[in-house]
Amino acid sequence: GCSGLLSISIPDSVTRIDDWAFAYTHLTSVSIPDSVTYIGYCAFVSCTALQEVTIPSSVTALGPYSFAYCYSLTTARVEASIDTLYIGTFMGFASNSDTGIYTATDLEVIYLPSTLKYIHREAFSNNFLTDIYFAGDEEAWRDIEIFYATTTEDEEGETVEEIIYLTDEEKIEYFTTTGLTIHCADADLVYSNGEIQSTPVN
Repeated sequence: GCSGLLSISIPDSVTRIDDWAFAYTHLTSVSIPDSVTYIGYCAFVSCTALQEVTIPSSVTALGPYSFAYCYSLTTARVEASIDTLYIGTFMGFASNSDTGIYTATDLEVIYLPSTLKYIHREAFSNNFLTDIYFAGDEEAWRDIEIFYATTTEDEEGETVEEIIYLTDEEKIEYFTTTGLTIHCADADLVYSNGEIQSTPVN
């Protein structure tokens, strides 16, 4: 919550950026050194002046809401060696017709690593993405599971969490956003009308 904090130099002796570390600051940029392996829950949440971020390949754990509500963020490069994008990782703001409050969000381009296997359906919700660059090939992209969690009661009345995975049809609907292109290593993909249009690239 240090609203006057505009820049930070993180030394390469740092291995963890823990939960809420830089939340609600006015960082315009941040350089995350290759020594960092962990970025925690809400680590950079509501850094509203942050415009671009690169998460290095050394990072093996990227927490939920770690870059949520950074509505000036235009480009996110996730080079991290992760298999999951959790809820709210790059969540943007949305309009609220009840209160009349509207906050724009600028995230249009995101780069994702080939190691990615799972994406929470609200990992980058409420943004207006135009391009997703995936380091893997088309087959690996199609194999990525979109998931969310829900709670149910078991036979004994205990509350249990259940992970739900979207069907292939639901995944197509999920990525069907006007103007969005998925750029894989071997093809460009556009989702529309219940189908995936694949164009090979050199």
